[in-house]
Amino acid sequence: MSIDITKTTGATATISWNPQTDDARGYLAQAIESGRLENALSALGTPAVEDLPTAQLRQITQSTASIQRDLERRTRAMVVQLKDRDGLSWAEIAGILYDDPSKRSSARAAYEAGLRQAGGFPAAADLVLLPGGFTAGQRVRVTSVPDRLSPDYIGCEGVIQEFNRVENSFIITGLTGRPQTEQVLGIPGFGAEHIEAIDDSQDPSTL
Repeated sequence: MSIDITKTTGATATISWNPQTDDARGYLAQAIESGRLENALSALGTPAVEDLPTAQLRQITQSTASIQRDLERRTRAMVVQLKDRDGLSWAEIAGILYDDPSKRSSARAAYEAGLRQAGGFPAAADLVLLPGGFTAGQRVRVTSVPDRLSPDYIGCEGVIQEFNRVENSFIITGLTGRPQTEQVLGIPGFGAEHIEAIDDSQDPSTL
């Protein structure tokens, strides 16, 4: 990991990263270019942020929530790795997540959410209609890609994890033929025009 934030003066800092190794999926670049990171930092540092004018407060809240969802998704994926690959106990994971080893049930819930995320099995309450008539947990095939994504994704199949309304794009996990990290964390940036639903009823293996 080579992302670096250097404080240059009392109130100035620079951030640098390698786009290939640190931000291959473009999350960091999107957060910076869209202003979401700037807004989220404003929420962290601005005194009485809730007293800001409505339009500004709405923008900061939306950006902060969007980044929070991205971080939660990555946290769930990391918890699965800590449990399955590294063999940490629920108490150890609870200590990492909550600074409280007694919150073992919460740690287990985060782990189970990570498993659902990787396998595309959302709770029934999440099955709401998304743009294009898609739903969370639905299997889809990539038919085209936006300019910023490699054409190598065309033909890959995966599961819709969620729809990012800030970026107006789907996040797809479990993409076939992609590295394990991408399969778990998911790839953002696909619009409804870039994917098609897979009809499992026509697949003999599902009968």
